[in-house]
Amino acid sequence: LVPLIGFISVGLGSAVLYLARLALYSPDVSWDRKNNPEPWNKLSPTDQYKVSAGGT
Repeated sequence: LVPLIGFISVGLGSAVLYLARLALYSPDVSWDRKNNPEPWNKLSPTDQYKVSAGGT
């Protein structure tokens, strides 16, 4: 029972950290519409913002 609780805790913790990372660092999310209405327009062509790219 203890390993099950451990694995569930690690899984939930990872999911929370991933969602926090997406909410804070993703250019698709705008928390401040008044001062930064379109944050995705400020990305330069060399900025990497995808987690992974399909096809190698």
